Amino acid sequence: MSSLQTLLPTLIRATDWVLNRSQRHSRDSLWSALIEGRTSGPVVDLKESFASVTPLLIMRDAHLYFGDIVSFLNYERLAEWLVFRAYHIGPEKALAALDRFLNREPLTTTAVLALARVSVQSPISLGHGVECVPFSPQEFLGLTTISEVGRAETDVMHISAGLSVRFKHPVLCEASDSPERATTHSAAATLYWDALQRAYRALLIMGIVRPQPPALVGRVLLVSEDLPGTFSPSLSSQVEIDSAWPQLDLASSEYLEAAALFDALECLPEDRRDDMLMPLRRLRSAMTETKDFANAAIDLGIAFESMLVRPEETNEVLYRLSMRGAAILGTTTAERISLRKRFAAIYAMRSSAAHRGGVPLRIKGSGGGNSDVLLHDGFRLAALTIKALLRTGCPDDLDELLLRLPPSPSA
Repeated sequence: MSSLQTLLPTLIRATDWVLNRSQRHSRDSLWSALIEGRTSGPVVDLKESFASVTPLLIMRDAHLYFGDIVSFLNYERLAEWLVFRAYHIGPEKALAALDRFLNREPLTTTAVLALARVSVQSPISLGHGVECVPFSPQEFLGLTTISEVGRAETDVMHISAGLSVRFKHPVLCEASDSPERATTHSAAATLYWDALQRAYRALLIMGIVRPQPPALVGRVLLVSEDLPGTFSPSLSSQVEIDSAWPQLDLASSEYLEAAALFDALECLPEDRRDDMLMPLRRLRSAMTETKDFANAAIDLGIAFESMLVRPEETNEVLYRLSMRGAAILGTTTAERISLRKRFAAIYAMRSSAAHRGGVPLRIKGSGGGNSDVLLHDGFRLAALTIKALLRTGCPDDLDELLLRLPPSPSA
């Protein structure tokens, strides 16, 4: 274990000293003993012994970059962490973990989007490194029991699942005065956000299977407690509450469909994938903001526009949108005619909301009806259109797509 082996006797004495002063060996009791040991005793001896171990010199005053977190690390914090890990896994294993860190061995890390009221009993793979896993409020906050979730965290009490992405995070530790701090922080944050964005794309796909969006509660970065200075696997967390929290119980077949659609999205060229994220995001926004009917109608209209009308096509938007949507989803001439009218009525809600600030209770015309029914039918049709485009590879030329569609049986 190289020069770290010289620390073992001092670490054993410091650990024993803390345990002797910890009444119940609970987390709080251990921390009280560690705080007491900051002024004298074996914990101080351990801290002072670091100066004689060359590989530890950088940790005298360092910044540790992990995900979007910058953690301050010094000899005192390192000593407390070593004792804490020695209590849980033994002194030799604690020093072995520190040795792996000093040798720059990457640590397995998990980025999680926490979901509320999603029923999942065991991990379900959605592909591309994303899993839907059972998850809990105490995991989100790095606690041991649900009773420790305080009243201030009631927004996360309904967490039941998470979309997780495991990835290898390199060791990024710099002296506090290093000129490379900004670059190192950016590199660490990029790794984390890339993983979160992949999980978010899976979240968007889950929202079109029913269609009903999973309620997004927050995000969390989970790490191994073998990371020096870390006292909980929940390294960072942030609550991000959706406005609607519906119960979502997807069947096995629906998870399989979500996995296939997610694969289709991830396999697209990056520019086409980015194009499809616009309708996916807008549809999700519309479905989670139904209390603000006008905004939901506008988001839904933008979802349809971004799928069925190209940016350079500035005229005849309604005609293009309704004709293309009907052609893509309809299987008979009669069905396509009916769909064209329905698309036109749904888009009329967007126009009313955008130009008049509200939506009438009823939309006139043969494809119209009650606005609340139209809105939810729009969610369904938008989800079906996204699915159809993903299954055809999301061609850039929509007219070419329509021309190669098989004719309807009654044509």
